[in-house]
Amino acid sequence: AAPPFFGGMQIYFLNPPKLEMEFHGAGRLVEMKSLKPIVYSAISNALANQIVLPNRYARDMDFTDNTDLADLRNPDPTFVLRLTVVRGEHLKACDSNLFKENSSDPYVVVFLGTTRHTSSVVDQSLNPEWNFTKDFPVYDPNQLVNFKVYDKDQYSADDLIGEALDVPLMDLLEGGSEDLKEIQLKDHEGHEGCGTIFVQTSVFCFMSTEEAKANPGDIDGAFVALKAIRIRTLLDEKIEMPVKVQLAMEGADGVTRGSHGPDEINLSDDMKETIGVMLDEGRSQESILRAMNWDKAELKSEYELAIQQLRAARHPSNVQLQEELEQMRQARARMQPTFTEVVQVLIPEWTQIWAGAATAQIRLQDKKGHVLDTIDVTSSRILRAPNHELISHESLRFKNLQGKPAFTGSLRFKFYRKLDIRGCFSVASLKENAPARLAALIRDLTDEPAKFPAWVVEWMRSQRSEFKDDTTLFHDAEDENGEQLVRSLADQKEPSNVAMDRGYDAGKLKEELGYSQSCYGSSCEASSSSRPPNMAVYCRTPVRLSAVSGTGSEEKSHGERSVHVVSVMVPIFDSPKQPDWQYYLDPAHKAERWAELVEKYRQCWRLIFLCAHDKKLTKILLTDLGAGSWAQGLESESGGGAYSYAKLKSQSLEPVLAEFKDLFDILTLDCPLDEYLKELSEAELNETLIVNSWNPWTLVGHGHSPEDGVGGVLGRISPIALLCWPRTNPSIATVTVKHPMQRVPTDTSLY
Repeated sequence: AAPPFFGGMQIYFLNPPKLEMEFHGAGRLVEMKSLKPIVYSAISNALANQIVLPNRYARDMDFTDNTDLADLRNPDPTFVLRLTVVRGEHLKACDSNLFKENSSDPYVVVFLGTTRHTSSVVDQSLNPEWNFTKDFPVYDPNQLVNFKVYDKDQYSADDLIGEALDVPLMDLLEGGSEDLKEIQLKDHEGHEGCGTIFVQTSVFCFMSTEEAKANPGDIDGAFVALKAIRIRTLLDEKIEMPVKVQLAMEGADGVTRGSHGPDEINLSDDMKETIGVMLDEGRSQESILRAMNWDKAELKSEYELAIQQLRAARHPSNVQLQEELEQMRQARARMQPTFTEVVQVLIPEWTQIWAGAATAQIRLQDKKGHVLDTIDVTSSRILRAPNHELISHESLRFKNLQGKPAFTGSLRFKFYRKLDIRGCFSVASLKENAPARLAALIRDLTDEPAKFPAWVVEWMRSQRSEFKDDTTLFHDAEDENGEQLVRSLADQKEPSNVAMDRGYDAGKLKEELGYSQSCYGSSCEASSSSRPPNMAVYCRTPVRLSAVSGTGSEEKSHGERSVHVVSVMVPIFDSPKQPDWQYYLDPAHKAERWAELVEKYRQCWRLIFLCAHDKKLTKILLTDLGAGSWAQGLESESGGGAYSYAKLKSQSLEPVLAEFKDLFDILTLDCPLDEYLKELSEAELNETLIVNSWNPWTLVGHGHSPEDGVGGVLGRISPIALLCWPRTNPSIATVTVKHPMQRVPTDTSLY
């Protein structure tokens, strides 16, 4: 049976562990000064190759799900660090000279996780200028960076000039990318006086496939992942095992660990007991396979090995059985070399890849690293594949080996762009458990009526990528303010704002995140003749319906379900202090501003349908955008019917419905959203897009407890606020809507 709580497990070290070992007896020889570093280095490297990030020990504990063990062992980086070691100053001299001053021939080695890069050597200098730049994959913002500076020697081992160990990555990211960070070097004993190095850092975040296609000019590098599962063939007996698979592209390369046999089947206790009885009866392997209905199974060879394991385990002193078991394992490892591993490389020089002119080479190596055969794959072929991932079962084959063995796995591209740490995706979103930390922070500084549920904080710790990775920010290509303003508007959000009454600790928000109010107000002031961009954010979010079905012991559980929601940022008229009230309801410009408001709402409605089309949803729960208290100004200024929300909706929505009426089923909401959701089947939820209004000042669905609108309910039963906020979900993709609206003639007059 599947485990009740866990689908799998991962074990790994964030940073290479510090080893402290004592040897006794004959092992004391290891304590010799010349031998100890060699032994420690061998053990450290073995650990790093198995369980130091990005390598993880992973175990799939639920064989009924679709967990990809390779992805579980080698997940993608969180972001990319570009680090430049600019120069060194006052380095220690390691070389003595009779006729000139003592000096060194320094070079620097930088370590982050298992990634290491080495600079060139600067001859005879204690103040070298390296300007050495490399990209490093970062899997956790709490990783540590190590710097070691050596003196290059021609005829002896290189001397350590100085080192800086366990430098927190986050310390290097403080400030801007142009800031020089000064790092003091120490000797092995921790003494200073070895000199100083100066470094610069930049942070790069990954782009979605859609974002890269829409904005190729923003690309700053390419991430290439080769998932090596297995090679389907019987390899020549002359090949030295184990074999390895190497990825080489544009000067970057990476290689798997040695191959092994296919993963062995774990039989249930009942199966083991049944087979044990048949073994005691002296039945042959073929007889047992027939009795278990495994004689024609696709995994017949795996079952044969499992039976042999049980047979050998019952007779541990039988040398012949043990040898037969080992021979079966070796034969399987040669027949189907298995890796279940992902090789990852970063390529800053990405232009040839994007142009389709680069080649990724998959190299099969023997035990000694000799290349046995290769497969060449052009970047254009990968770019044409869905989501830039070329999946191979039989399509990629080695050319020269007997039988042309097939490579099973995939080749995938992701592109990354520079992240402005002073902008929307700030350094705060990279810190320890950033989603959960920021979730707790925002919840604590928000007044009680607008707090999102407490369980959301723990939920954010789970890193539920199946929800986070699909979140998409849409904006209208006709807006002049550009994508950067869109990102800033999505990022610099207030926890709560009702009629310009801010229900949160603004001072604490300023202290923690660098702002006290949303940039919506300043963006309105910056352009007095036009409004901020049209934008909407889509997410698939879990909802816990039990949260609205009672309290305490009376709470009734309806379980966790997931829903599709698009939240559209709309003008808001709940206070005369609102910039939208002051702009659109300006008496001096009534007619022209009304036409402008109708046009803006048209674009808002249209974003809903474009989102549904993009996400392949067939039904839309079309709720009113910006109605109720948000439309108070429209009703209070009605003046004999000149303004009204009903008129605004009619004039803006009807032409959009005319454009899209044949593509979607339009649903209406006639009860509170939580009650509505309880009545829908899973199939209906999976094809329905729920429309929510987004206050331009605040996080999505801030969930005031008295509010029964869509946003209020969602805010109380889901993590939607944090899924749709770039600071807690850096995976948000940005999509520019490039198709201009079909202009359908309609009345936009005020009177």
